Amino acid sequence: MKELASTTSIILHPFSITPIVFTILTYGTNIREVNHFHYLITLLFSTIIPFITFLILKKLKYISDYNISIRYERVLPLYLSSIYFLLGYLILYELDANIMIQGLMFCYTVNTFIVALITKFWKISLHAISLSGPLTALWIQGFQHPLIMSSLIFCVCLSRWFLKAHTKSQVIGGTLFAIIFTYFELYFYLS
Repeated sequence: MKELASTTSIILHPFSITPIVFTILTYGTNIREVNHFHYLITLLFSTIIPFITFLILKKLKYISDYNISIRYERVLPLYLSSIYFLLGYLILYELDANIMIQGLMFCYTVNTFIVALITKFWKISLHAISLSGPLTALWIQGFQHPLIMSSLIFCVCLSRWFLKAHTKSQVIGGTLFAIIFTYFELYFYLS
C-alpha cells in the first residue's frame, strides 16, 4: 500500500501536473489559434525554471530532501516560484495570450505567494493545491468530469496522508484553498 501511495504522489506531483494542464488548455480546447510560443512560455516559467531552481537549492543544501519534507524549507522555493509565475504571467499578458492561459498563470502567481505565507506557519499540502487548482481551471474551461477529477483529488490526498507527509486537515485545507481561490480568481480575471 505504501508503494501505491508513493507512486501516486510521484505521478500527481506538482511538477508533472502543471505542464499537463497547460498542454490541455493549449492543445485540447477549442482555442481558435494555438500559439506554440505562448505554450513554451508557460512551460518555461511554470515548470522548467522552478524545477532547475529546485535542483540548485537541493545541491546547495537549502533543501534537505526531494520531497521538501521540512516545512520552513518550502518557503524559499515557493517565493521564487511565485516570482517566476509572475514573470511568465506578465509576458503572456504582453503577448496577449489566450485569456484562460493568462488567468491560470495569474492564479499560480497569487496562490503560490499566499501558500508561501501560509507555509511559514503551517505545512499545507502542495500536492493537493497543485492538483485541485488546475482541475478547477479545467472545470471552468469546460472539462467537467466530476468523477475523474474528484477521484484524482481523493487519491492524491489519501496518498499524502497515508505516507504521513500531511495530516487530514493539511490535505483538506490545501484542496479547499486551491478550489476556492482558483475559482474566484479566474471568475474575476475572466469577466
